[in-house]
Amino acid sequence: MSITGFVFDYSQGNSNGYIDRNETRSDSMAFSWLSDLTTNLSHTLAVEYQEENVDSPYWGTPTLQPHSGTLQIDKRIRHNNYNVEDGVYKQRVRWLRSVTDYQFNDKTALRNTFYHYRAERDYQNLEGYRYTDSTNSVIDRRSGLQQRHEQEMNGNRIELTHQGELFAQQSDWAVGFDFNTNHHTGFPTSSGTFDFINPYNYDPGSFAELGIGSLQEGRSNRVKMISVFAENRQGLTDRLSLISALRYDHIDFELVPSPEAEKSTSQWDTVSGRLGLVYALNEDISLYSQYSTSSEPPGGTLTTSSTTTIDDFDISKGRQFEIGAKFNYWNNRGTSTIAAYHIVRKNFLVRDPNDSSRSIQVGQQTSKGLEFATSLQITTTLRADANVAFVNAEYDEYFEAGESYKGNMPSSIPKRLGNLWLIYQPLSDWQFGLGARHVTSVYADSANTQKLPAYTLYDAYARYRVSQHLDITLRGRNLSDKLYAYSGSSSQYYVGEPRSVELSLDLKY
Repeated sequence: MSITGFVFDYSQGNSNGYIDRNETRSDSMAFSWLSDLTTNLSHTLAVEYQEENVDSPYWGTPTLQPHSGTLQIDKRIRHNNYNVEDGVYKQRVRWLRSVTDYQFNDKTALRNTFYHYRAERDYQNLEGYRYTDSTNSVIDRRSGLQQRHEQEMNGNRIELTHQGELFAQQSDWAVGFDFNTNHHTGFPTSSGTFDFINPYNYDPGSFAELGIGSLQEGRSNRVKMISVFAENRQGLTDRLSLISALRYDHIDFELVPSPEAEKSTSQWDTVSGRLGLVYALNEDISLYSQYSTSSEPPGGTLTTSSTTTIDDFDISKGRQFEIGAKFNYWNNRGTSTIAAYHIVRKNFLVRDPNDSSRSIQVGQQTSKGLEFATSLQITTTLRADANVAFVNAEYDEYFEAGESYKGNMPSSIPKRLGNLWLIYQPLSDWQFGLGARHVTSVYADSANTQKLPAYTLYDAYARYRVSQHLDITLRGRNLSDKLYAYSGSSSQYYVGEPRSVELSLDLKY
């Protein structure tokens, strides 16, 4: 046995940011060890570990009443944190993969991957804030939440790949089997209104004052999934290929609503597939089209599903048609991709925009869009990267509180967004970048009567390569100090980072 590759990566981040009392520390480590056991057999062990601790996490800023049109906040409280003094979020995550590769010959290979994931997350926060009336002089603080999530997933995936010929044309195959178990236990406790405060002069208080008490074990979910899949790329001519894929999932679901409750079980069998064509018009231009389907159990994420989710909602299904092209231009100095798509989703859950504890089922939603990306080497030292996306999404069947929102656009989806970067590298050790990002306004409610404002951000960086092992990067974000919301709802939104500067060291061995 010989060691042919060894990689270790460690990173640490500390932030005492733009929101009062909000401090973050994160540590992550990644380790990878590749061993050649024989000439045809190799093994890779990969281990990742992450810890994150956030003091007084930021859960948003209340929007000014009345809640209509483009939502705004009082700029004087831009940096205020209305969470309690001892609010906290912590997570510990480990991710292990043991990958064994066997090469039968230069055309056929077998890979076995055992994987293990374990995560623990703790929350102790006061998360909801809203003005009591249109005078915007008193804030109602509510939604105290103390919770722990414990999740563990173990599984094994076997995949066989083969490059061969069929009907005198190239035919590449991949077939496989995946089995995993995913166990999730929650320890939820919550409360309603906590207090009423002056927005400018207030005592954050402590979480103990909510009177929630200690953590109590709640719902426990266990999901067992068996999957079989096959993929093929079949040449039809020297330029035209047929892409096909099929996947079958068998899902066993166990739910224990509380430690004293009876266990309930459910089963689902889902099938999804993909069929497409790829045509190489010439060496610089390729065209493609694709049709695919999807099928998911009720609620999508079974590890956090409740009895209501399983009993009251149907299997979620979807279909997508996409056409696109990839092409080179200007003597291969530029490369671009363009794609247009049409997606239909049925019977899926969305978070209630005004109550994060509730989920609502959408009968059907349709999305149409166009995406374009390009990269152009303008000179030997200057490159431009750009992308833009146009989205037209709407509800075809959706009721909320007995009211139909057919034809409305889902919340939090921008109609247009784009990025542009100019990257200048005068010397091999120096690189400079200047970028812009624009996002159009998005709706904050299903009725489409409230919006979060559009915004444009400007960023820049300078990077110096000290050696092959060390890079130093200075970044400037939101150079114009734009006040913007990157997410939100009717009553509160999340204020984005103001003008900031970051210095980072990237050390590699």
